Amino acid sequence: MIYTAIKILAVNMYCSNVATHSLLQTSNADILLIQEPWYGHVQVVWSDSDPSVDMVNGIAHNPCWESFLPPHSSSDTCKVSAYVRTGLACSATVVNNLTHPLASASSMVLDFHHDEEQIHLVNVYHLHPERGHALHHILSSTLDPLIPTAVFGDFNTHSPLWSVPNATPSAWASCLVDWFIDQGLDLLNEPGWVTWNGRDDQLASVLDLAFLNEAAMASDQFFLYSVSFAESVGSDHATSLLTWHSETSLALVPPPTPVGFVINDLAKDAWIKKFHLEPCPDTVKRWKQKPRLWKQGFKGQGSSGPQTALSGTAAPAADNAVASSSRRQLTPALQGPGKRKRAQGRQVSCALSVLSQISEEFWPPPE
Repeated sequence: MIYTAIKILAVNMYCSNVATHSLLQTSNADILLIQEPWYGHVQVVWSDSDPSVDMVNGIAHNPCWESFLPPHSSSDTCKVSAYVRTGLACSATVVNNLTHPLASASSMVLDFHHDEEQIHLVNVYHLHPERGHALHHILSSTLDPLIPTAVFGDFNTHSPLWSVPNATPSAWASCLVDWFIDQGLDLLNEPGWVTWNGRDDQLASVLDLAFLNEAAMASDQFFLYSVSFAESVGSDHATSLLTWHSETSLALVPPPTPVGFVINDLAKDAWIKKFHLEPCPDTVKRWKQKPRLWKQGFKGQGSSGPQTALSGTAAPAADNAVASSSRRQLTPALQGPGKRKRAQGRQVSCALSVLSQISEEFWPPPE
């Protein structure tokens, strides 16, 4: 059972061994689809009958990952590779489909099976020659329309559908676009969103693309596609990130960010009428005009109350009230228990009376 979402990351590592090891060590993805991986000598094979040695080529290794290579001969240089976390490889079935029509040294297909669910992951790198293109094996193949399929790749192709403005379209772009349409693939990239920073005298452009076929779109299990340079650990290509949720996944897609509320001043009166509210008055102005509230609140609370100190204008009344309150707070400490309790009771009663009258004055109950 898979109870968490599976994060799929695709990136061109520009044949860097160091960057590839860094990605394997630091990435939080579950499946890595690499274009232009580091591919070199990893082992020496000796023979007892032949004094010469054979060099064995391979890709970067990490014990946390199961690695996969496309079909290739000893003279080929693999231009794509894939890594699946060992824990995920144990809980699901991952098949490297070496006989698929798309499979070659520069493209591969992974069949991912979990219980009764199945998805295909296609990883493509277009090593275009000086003239023409090298996509013939792709353009002559087909994808199963009934199986949810995600296609990632560095296609090294410019097209008005995804390239930056004023980019010169590639001569084969229309053929590739027609193939995408025939396979029912929907482009996930935002048009014009740069995925390659450029190099030397070459300008930044959109080379790395991601697609979902109609079955994948209908399944509604792929979410959160994004493009990020931060997770490409030094590569000049951006990573393509996509999340897949199995039917048994407990991971919840975060709700969309609230757009907030827009205040409509024209509806102010309607809201007041609906909820029987009155506009809040100018508090400072009302306090200056109604110093009697303090007098009435303290009136009748005892001869030692502050009613004698609150005579006069509003401002001195407030100052005297503070001073009187301070004296009352200190006085009970010097009195006996009985008088102290009575004094504290008068203070509480006085405060409640003031708050009650203020509330009735400024916020009367709805009619």
